[in-house]
Amino acid sequence: MRKSFNKNKKGQFTIIAALLVAVVLVSALITTYSAIRYDTNEDQPQLLSAIDEINLALKQVLGFTVGYYGSVLQITGNTTFAKNLASNYLQTGLNSIADIKPEWAASFNVTVLDMQTNWFSKTSYSSGNLSVTYDLQGVGIYGVTYSTSSRLDVQITDSVSDEAIISVFTNTNEPINNLAKDDFQFYRYSNLNTNWEFVTPTTQPLSFGNGTYLVDFPLEIDSSSYMIKIEDSRGINVVASSFNRYTATIVRNSTYTNPDYVDIDDSDVDSSPDIGTNTNFATQTIAPNSIYDTLTETNTGGGLTNITIINGESFEGFWPPTGWSETGRWNKESDRQYDGIYSADYDGGSYSTAYLTSFNLDTSNADAIYVDFWYNDGGCESNEFRLQYYDGNNWDTIYDLGSTSSHNQWFHYQHKITESQYLHSEFKIRFRARGTHSSDDAYIDLVTVKKEADSSSYQLNLEEQWTNVNYTDPNKDLCIKTGTLGSEPLLVDVWHDSAWVNVASLTGLIGGWKNVSVSSYLTSDTFTIRLRGSSEVSDSIQDSWEIDSVLLGPQADLSFLLSQQESTIVVEWLQNGTMRWLGQTFDLITEAKAIPPIPIRSMRLNQTINDVNQEVPFQIEDWGSEYAVPLGLSSNVTVFGDRQMIVFLLDNRVTEFTLWWDGSDEAAQTVFAYNNFYFNDDPLNSEFSNGIIELDFSADSMVSTVVGTSTSSTATFMRINSENRASAASTTAYVIYNGIVRDVIRQESEWSGGADDCPNLYANVVITLPANVTYYTYKLRYMFIDSDQQRAITDFCPISLTTSINPMQAKTEDGTTSGNPIVTEGSGTFYKYSSDLWQHHWSQLISGTRGFGIIFTDLANQKLYDFDIIAPGTPTGAIEVDQNNRVIELLPITLREVQFTHAMDVTFEGAVVTFDDTTPIYSSEGGLYILVEYTPSITVIAGN
Repeated sequence: MRKSFNKNKKGQFTIIAALLVAVVLVSALITTYSAIRYDTNEDQPQLLSAIDEINLALKQVLGFTVGYYGSVLQITGNTTFAKNLASNYLQTGLNSIADIKPEWAASFNVTVLDMQTNWFSKTSYSSGNLSVTYDLQGVGIYGVTYSTSSRLDVQITDSVSDEAIISVFTNTNEPINNLAKDDFQFYRYSNLNTNWEFVTPTTQPLSFGNGTYLVDFPLEIDSSSYMIKIEDSRGINVVASSFNRYTATIVRNSTYTNPDYVDIDDSDVDSSPDIGTNTNFATQTIAPNSIYDTLTETNTGGGLTNITIINGESFEGFWPPTGWSETGRWNKESDRQYDGIYSADYDGGSYSTAYLTSFNLDTSNADAIYVDFWYNDGGCESNEFRLQYYDGNNWDTIYDLGSTSSHNQWFHYQHKITESQYLHSEFKIRFRARGTHSSDDAYIDLVTVKKEADSSSYQLNLEEQWTNVNYTDPNKDLCIKTGTLGSEPLLVDVWHDSAWVNVASLTGLIGGWKNVSVSSYLTSDTFTIRLRGSSEVSDSIQDSWEIDSVLLGPQADLSFLLSQQESTIVVEWLQNGTMRWLGQTFDLITEAKAIPPIPIRSMRLNQTINDVNQEVPFQIEDWGSEYAVPLGLSSNVTVFGDRQMIVFLLDNRVTEFTLWWDGSDEAAQTVFAYNNFYFNDDPLNSEFSNGIIELDFSADSMVSTVVGTSTSSTATFMRINSENRASAASTTAYVIYNGIVRDVIRQESEWSGGADDCPNLYANVVITLPANVTYYTYKLRYMFIDSDQQRAITDFCPISLTTSINPMQAKTEDGTTSGNPIVTEGSGTFYKYSSDLWQHHWSQLISGTRGFGIIFTDLANQKLYDFDIIAPGTPTGAIEVDQNNRVIELLPITLREVQFTHAMDVTFEGAVVTFDDTTPIYSSEGGLYILVEYTPSITVIAGN
């Protein structure tokens, strides 16, 4: 058997990178030589010595060299390669310097050239250090040593509104404030072209003298997670990022079928009237359709009200008035007053400062404060008589009462305050006086302080009820599908034992759903809930909430089921942010976030396993043809792109995982990305083992055996019209063996003389063996090319499974009910019976605790019926199970003949399980079918 060993065939895209580097080199050289040759300093030899001119040129060349190093690194990710090219580039620049002044006979010896970058973080930089010894023989100068450095620093501050806040500095920490919009290049991911592209701001940035820029975000740039390349006039570029990691949280949802929707909204179990309004209750009683019942709070209080806090204090009673305080020369006097007999009087002189201070005025719930009093300047000069407010930390001078032009006259002061620093529970006013002469007197009278407060109290209290609940099956969830929700959390209560019990708040939604168990409250055929606002006392803000659908659904405790069994799946994380398992894309609750174009050696993967955060194994793979053809492990100097995927394992112990990166150009690849932790492969003998099962490849089949047992299953691939494919020995490539988390094997399929009655067909097989599992995965691709000759297919079998174990019992999923599989035992042909009954995600043959079978996701299940559309309404594809002969076959064409000439590209994906005293595909306690029936949902956020 001829075999291809591809494991170490890394760096598939070096030629492409080299071509891009060549473009960068030509552009950079032209720019550099222009800068040196035509620098304005050439016209000023009388002002600069020869040494000064050479030193200036060396500094400029270093700046361009650092920029060139960064450009090469950005394309290739290869630090060594970039430094070698940059070193050559520098030498070329030195030669150019010498050529410009041939009469000086300059010669250079570079003793130090050190370049560094640290990118893709909020604090990023590019730098270079150069030491040169040179001679200028033509002018009699020898052994001059010159050292210089060039550096560009970029600091990202959290963005405000639609503007990025970016600070830019040179190596001497001097701000750079002459950059224009073209110097700021945002990274934008194009889903159409599946790559990152640069986009500039539409307007010029606003710059400040300290090197800070306010830069408008272009369209489609996420202000919470963005990358930007900045280049200065020296040619130095830096790639900075507002984030350096993606953290994904796993949410395991269950599927609800046969829902029991809410019935009525006019119940009154607590004998209290409803509060609030709703617009369309009927939409809650049917399946989600994005038509909403809007619940809105009603005002049960008043509106804006003026509340008097100090009521015309004219200092007629106790001194100081109750709650007031005074220091210094304040007292009450009857010699001068505006109202009543007395006023508050400050007696001047002694240069002492005196204060008259009110008690604490609680204005925390106020929208405005009104201060009103009369004052008389009995001789004070400017700044000797002041009004001050307390802001919670400091006393603020509000008005200079001594600045009046007329003494010994009463003036009326009025002030409306709306500034937030004065709206707190310890607001006070005080009068400060400091006289220098005995005649510097001051008087205050008739002080009034009011606050304007909103006495509104918006409330919601609405009942809803089920009138015919099947409480004999109480294992149910209350499920509420929402739309836009108000800022105030909406609470959900249930009526139980003649009292309301809170069970949920409509927060932490999953895909807009809030699911909560109510099993313990289902004790009769009537079940009542109440929806209410969480802030029902002095709530001055009217909130509303959109409700799409409310139902009771069967409850599947997936976390518990998975904790009792094997639960490992293999995740493929693509550049565009998609995550998938067996070809099925995970439901991303948040927007997909594309993986930045960073060197693979920089990447790390952590998982929180049983509440412990730790680094875990993963591998990065090269693929071609839109992730259809595996090419091998990626070179660690590859820049991650649309031909790479991150592959890792996920099980029930993991609650979240984080992809993060070290942006230093000196970052080394983690051992978790290249060490073999699990596999013991022997590719020379076509044997691959993860320690649990072993795969043995022969010319026309593949055997999966449970290690240490005789339990095995045999797979043959790609039968067409009863003709098996020819020997796959010559087309088998062991793409990845002794991998980090999985092995990958590829085969091309051929038929002797071509497949019977099926011209213009190309097909290939991709098998993966993951670590820590009892299954291998298959990816079987058929490309039917346009054909002049009619194809006539009656038998189309991508995969056929059998075993020597005898006897065995067949069990196959034959639809679902309440989110659980309907199981049919024995032989049968299982096809798409109707648009609602098509679910056949798995089939197994079992004998005691050992057996084998096939599992696949919703997407793959639907692929089984791809050929049904050629004759709509006529079933074509099926799973066929033969219990007596111990055979399971995937048959997209079997129930009738299919004829066509047009092109089709169809891929079948799934997994084959072989088990012995381990978790079967299906049992009454659970099984591996859960892994394909209930794929997790994922939330992804960017962070630091």
